[in-house]
Amino acid sequence: MDGARAVGVSLAVSDPDADVEGDVAGFAACGVERGATRTAIVAAEAVALDPGAPENAHRGSCSCEGLNLMSPPLSAHPTEFAGWLVSYRTALLAEVVAPFPAEDGWAQGGLGWRCEWRRIRSDPALWSVVLPAWRRLHEVTMWLERECMRRGYYLAVGFGAGDCELCEVCVTSELCVEPYAARPSLEALGVDVRRTREAAGWSGSAPPGQVSLSGIVLIL
Repeated sequence: MDGARAVGVSLAVSDPDADVEGDVAGFAACGVERGATRTAIVAAEAVALDPGAPENAHRGSCSCEGLNLMSPPLSAHPTEFAGWLVSYRTALLAEVVAPFPAEDGWAQGGLGWRCEWRRIRSDPALWSVVLPAWRRLHEVTMWLERECMRRGYYLAVGFGAGDCELCEVCVTSELCVEPYAARPSLEALGVDVRRTREAAGWSGSAPPGQVSLSGIVLIL
């Protein structure tokens, strides 16, 4: 390990002699064991950013109602996330795929992502599939975050998809009741999900009849 790499690792890992590559590969394998359909290790710089995400969350004068503490305009701004991202070198991308009861497939991200999330949320047939997929992705990313921290990667942090769905109703006038579990989504933080998926060698869209949700754990 050269001097620059040793300094970089020591800033993010409690054990500077850790086998970083081996540990990250192990985390990726554990992600699948814990419920992800697949995982991929990417360089943090491969996480594509969309600074206009808050402005593009809705389609013009949409009829979306209700706010969420983990979504724009209440979540951290993409410029803040961009500042966090430069401190990381490695990220773990996780995907959860589930059958989608519609002719087309659906993957998160893109213009009007919040309107699309609300549309699916309002359709009982679609939501009965998407919500369990969201919960599985959340459980995987949070488990990976905790496991990374337990192994000494104490700056690890995970993010998921869409709005936070830990509570049936998000009371935005009060403090979050799940502060240790709630996380902004990739879209809310200004991540271009489709371009990031493509950087991992995955398709930016879901096959017909499938829903695809993606999350990221920044490790070091």
